[in-house]
Amino acid sequence: MFTVGIGFRKGTTQTTIEAAIEQVFQDFHLLDSSVTEPLKAINQLIVCVASIDKKADEVALTEFCHKYKLPLKTFTAELLNSVYVPNPSQTTKKTVGSHSVAEAAAILAAYSLTGIANHSILVPKQIYSTVTIAVVQIHQT
Repeated sequence: MFTVGIGFRKGTTQTTIEAAIEQVFQDFHLLDSSVTEPLKAINQLIVCVASIDKKADEVALTEFCHKYKLPLKTFTAELLNSVYVPNPSQTTKKTVGSHSVAEAAAILAAYSLTGIANHSILVPKQIYSTVTIAVVQIHQT
């Protein structure tokens, strides 16, 4: 099971978010090669989508979560900044106030779901078009 952290530019569409997530799951072999409908399979693997609170009302993100019946967790820039990430970005810091959205949000979502603090990033941030995705695998207790 995975949490997916997502950052994206204003104006990004739901289909772009879908394509980015599908591409990440395929590129990193997180799906069985026999899967014929990747987004349906991905939906069964993702337990939560996470982002910065400034994106909570973005139509593309809310529509994606609604379509796939996925919970959306959002976090403040201050909280995202409290998380160590391997790929901080000064550009992201200038734009939204946090050095990371996708990686930090995926980590925080995993922690919020399990109470376990040592989740590591399975897929570091990957940029596809206007979307940045990171994936954390949930550790079961």
